[in-house]
Amino acid sequence: PARPSTRGWRPGPGSPRQPGAWCEPSASRACRWRGRAARGRSAQDTEMRESPRLSPERAASTIKHKFKFSFDMGNEPPQIVTEAPAHIHCHEGEKVMLECAVSGQPPPAVSWSLNGQSLSASERLRFEEGKNGTCRLHIREVSVRDAGRYCCVATNMAGTAQTASELTVQPRAPKLYSKG
Repeated sequence: PARPSTRGWRPGPGSPRQPGAWCEPSASRACRWRGRAARGRSAQDTEMRESPRLSPERAASTIKHKFKFSFDMGNEPPQIVTEAPAHIHCHEGEKVMLECAVSGQPPPAVSWSLNGQSLSASERLRFEEGKNGTCRLHIREVSVRDAGRYCCVATNMAGTAQTASELTVQPRAPKLYSKG
């Protein structure tokens, strides 16, 4: 049968109240809804058939619904948009900030490590997540013990990405005292 025009569509009893729906005018009405694909989603035709007036018990057994939907949420693995600097040199007692930018869908969780050991916030260490996926690690009063390989790891359900920096800390010059 030819598909009727959607221009003069009017919802009938039991017809879906969605744009893009249409009904064939007949005693045994067949209604269809054409799902519109949204970003990352697709919908196949949905069918609903309605019989002439029946008792609620018989109507429940004769109305048929067939739904087929598939969802793809558009997961994207993390990517390092801006790499952390490969080498950072500083002097003991200074402040240091390591920065990188990440992207992904869903937005990735970011963690930092030093020589493979996970870092936690403290009085000296502070983590910051800014706009556009910018992630920063602030280190106050750097000491020679802070020297090593820092990794920024971005993880979501689609994967993992990382970038690394090598921090070199120049020790303070020893103070010499003289007898005088």
